[in-house]
This record gives sequence, C-alpha cells and structure tokens, in this order.
Amino acid sequence: MTIYYLMIKTHAVTGLKYLCQTKRRDPHQYLGSGTHWRNHLNKHGKEITTEIVRECQNKDELIEWGLYYSDLWDVVNARNEHGKKIWANLMEENGGGGKTTPMPWNKGKKSSKETVQKQIDAVTRRTSETKQKMVESGERSYEKTFKLLSKEQRQEKYKNSLGKLTTEQRSEIGKKTENKGGEVWSKASRGKVTVTDKSGNSKRLPQDLFNQMKNDMINDNIPMIDWEYVQVSSLESKRRRSKK
Repeated sequence: MTIYYLMIKTHAVTGLKYLCQTKRRDPHQYLGSGTHWRNHLNKHGKEITTEIVRECQNKDELIEWGLYYSDLWDVVNARNEHGKKIWANLMEENGGGGKTTPMPWNKGKKSSKETVQKQIDAVTRRTSETKQKMVESGERSYEKTFKLLSKEQRQEKYKNSLGKLTTEQRSEIGKKTENKGGEVWSKASRGKVTVTDKSGNSKRLPQDLFNQMKNDMINDNIPMIDWEYVQVSSLESKRRRSKK
C-alpha cells in the first residue's frame, strides 16, 4: 500500500522551513522540489532535518491535510520579525509538487463546475470524526510550533495595532491617494493581508489583527467555515466567492 508523507523540511543552517510531500519509501532522503527551496539548498548547502507531520493513506487525504496545514501556518505569506519568509513555499501544499511561481486559482483555463464542486465538497463535507481529528492535530501542531499568547497579551497587541494610525491619518489616506509614496501611506499599507468575509467580499486587514482572530478561532475549536474572515488563498475563501 502506498503511503503519502506530509512533512516539514528545515534547513539546519538558516532555519528556513518547507512544507512538502512524497510517497517515497524513505521520506528523509527526499530533498523537496520547490524552486525557491532548491535554490536555497544550492546556496546554503543540503543540511536539513525532516519532521513527518502526517502519514496519509491516499492522495485525497494528503490534499486535505496539506491544504489544512498550509492555511494553519500560512506557509505562503508568513514572515519573521525581520520581514523574511519563514517558509520556502510559494503556494499551498496541494499534493501537486513544487511550483516555480504561485498560481492564482482562477488564472488561465477555468475549472469546470464539477471540479469546483469537488473542491468545495472537500471542505464542507467532512465527517465529524475527521473534523475532530483535524482540530486536535491542529492544536498540537500549533502549540508545538508557536508560543500562544495569553488573553491579556492578545488584547495589548490588538490595542497597539489600532494605535499605529490616528483618525486624521486614516482620513488623509482615503482622500489623498497622491500621498502613496509618503510616510502615512507606508504605515497604512504595511503588514496587511487580503481576506474574504462570509458574504464572499474581499478586504484588507492588518496582519496582526487577522492573526489574532485566527488564533482565537483555533483556540476555541471553531471550524473555518464559521470564521468571520478567512485568508483569500484558502479553499474556504474560494467556496465563499463561488456562492457570491
């Protein structure tokens, strides 16, 4: 029986991570196929460690878990305190192998209605047992990978994010787009993420604010389908926009 391994590769020198998959018998021998990751190995050497995240029995299960962890850890956009990428992934791990550039879901040939429906069903028609396993696994992985903030710390972080701009600065940004290159515009546009609300509309939110809301949803075991906002690159966002 074929086993699909979902794993995290970590560079021993630089600390860069890479979420990937393989069905080889020895996943520790697999280096990864992503262009950015392979370029990084060529430049800094091939000293890496391998952490097996999940052993999947079939490709559908691999895709489901790959997309789940891609969204949980935000492997495409996450950056450290110095503004550098934490993960080498240029797109979500969807079981298709590494890509040279991230490809928007609707670029080029449009998916058929049947294909779109299958992708939506993969998100919306999970059994309660599968959902519970994903919640439990997500909690363990999240606590292992990140230091969870206390309620007081989250509140303080939220207040600090709101205090970066004054009311007058927000008003000036909306009225004077010619100040795009100025200091006020730079402060407003820095550290934002595109999200989709429950109605399928897209908007921009401060990264810190969205991360706080996402953390709260995960801590409260709330499924993604019930989140007020989801990242635009997620399957749940695609489902919402398809119903708009």
